[in-house]
Amino acid sequence: MIRHRDLNHFYLRELIHDKKVTMAGNLSLKIYGTLSCLSGKTMKKANRVFFQK
Repeated sequence: MIRHRDLNHFYLRELIHDKKVTMAGNLSLKIYGTLSCLSGKTMKKANRVFFQK
């Protein structure tokens, strides 16, 4: 699990482009989903985490 706030923008884009990160979750709500879902795009960076393959 990788916290969004611990990543810089360029490294995150590289992980997504290389398909090493495909899922994201919200720590406070305890939900997860794909990176393309609406709730994943609107959650706060402080609560967002990514899951690696």
